[in-house]
Amino acid sequence: MIRTKKQILLVAISFLYSFSMDLELDYSSKVEQKLLIEWQKNGTMSVDTVMAFLISDGVTDSVKIELFKQQLIGHFFKLKARIKKNDGIIDKAEEIFDYLHKNILKNADENAKLIEIFNTGRYNNISANAIYYVLCQKYELPVEILSSAYYINLRLLEENRKINIDIMDKKKGFDKKIEKEDLVQILILLNVIEADDIDDVDINQVYSEYFDDYKEIHPYLLCAAFYNLNGILWAQKGNLLESLKCLEKAVLINPNNDDFIDFYKSVLYNNSNLVSPPDKFLPHLKNALFFLKNDPSFTDNGIIMVNKIIGYLVDDQHEYDKALDIIMELKTSYPDSRFIKRLAEFEADIEYFKILALLKRGDYESAYKSMKILFYQNPDLPKYKDAYIDTGIKYANQFVFRTRDYDKAFQIMDSIYTVASDYSIVADFYMYLVMANLSEKEMTNVKDSKSAYNLAHKAHRLFPDHPVTKQALSKVYHE
Repeated sequence: MIRTKKQILLVAISFLYSFSMDLELDYSSKVEQKLLIEWQKNGTMSVDTVMAFLISDGVTDSVKIELFKQQLIGHFFKLKARIKKNDGIIDKAEEIFDYLHKNILKNADENAKLIEIFNTGRYNNISANAIYYVLCQKYELPVEILSSAYYINLRLLEENRKINIDIMDKKKGFDKKIEKEDLVQILILLNVIEADDIDDVDINQVYSEYFDDYKEIHPYLLCAAFYNLNGILWAQKGNLLESLKCLEKAVLINPNNDDFIDFYKSVLYNNSNLVSPPDKFLPHLKNALFFLKNDPSFTDNGIIMVNKIIGYLVDDQHEYDKALDIIMELKTSYPDSRFIKRLAEFEADIEYFKILALLKRGDYESAYKSMKILFYQNPDLPKYKDAYIDTGIKYANQFVFRTRDYDKAFQIMDSIYTVASDYSIVADFYMYLVMANLSEKEMTNVKDSKSAYNLAHKAHRLFPDHPVTKQALSKVYHE
């Protein structure tokens, strides 16, 4: 079975959606949320292209949207008076082209917004093509949208002819023959590149980078171009979070555009450390797991981002449970063994610092139980072994001073002895417990009891070379 382009796009979107964690996009309005969720699930939007274009260009005011539509209708009626009923496809398309440049498109500016095009005449490559496409739609003209790395063009289909339309070129843009020098000049006009940048570079190289490999795109994919441009503009202003909000929507709508993906990754990877406080970056980290699930570049960069967020929550905010919840969520979201291993290390460290906080509060029981689990999960890491010993000694010591429960204290130390019999601190504290317990038995006149005898001999068996062992035996036999 041969699939249509739309079917292939839907399969790609469905695959991406089904194997990833939920997105946490920052929607500017409920309408935008509805449209993007529709696109994510079904590959379609339940509004006309004008509405979709305006929303993706950041317009949320319904009054402004309605006014824009009324202005568009006004221009349509003015065009209708100029276009003859019997005009062919090419004549109609050319009349629309001329009308736009005479009445609407006045000043090329990459910062221009679609919503202002009728009032100020400011336009860019994306907004101008959007208006031309919409007007052609109203006349049911067979126009395709073509996209390259950084540029949008249109193509009119008339019988066996394909007429290229470069809306940015007022003089030669209709039925334009590909002239590389002219296209590069447009890049300079839009401030995409500087004139000095191409002085020492082959013009063919510049053309290849920015204009080669035009591909037909679905009209709604033009929304991705609006989002991407706004993301670029926010990044240029230094507002990284606003930039990411736009770029995430661009790659959601068009996940197959490598240039959108590359710029998104550039902003994501290179600026995450600038966001303050770091946990504000968490939604964008989660979204990255959605978009970059199979991207090998994410592993190292993702680890850096996780470390920044977790470090802030643990070191600055002491929100250990929140940090652990984040780790648990992330562990199920990115199928990279190295990433998962690093998350496990983060998880262990969070547990470790959580235990230190318990010790600081004097909750030795909870600290010991948690530390024992953590150590046995990581038996080869000296840091956790040392902490297990230290926590156990403090917990055992608590029983001696608070309840005089030597049996419980020895039970704890026996457990520690099984993994740390060669640690001098274990031997010293164990023998301290032995002597303290024997002294207490002596004070209560049970020094010759079987329990005292057994205790002294146990000490001798466990630590035969310890200097206090002889003192313990002497208490039983000689005193």
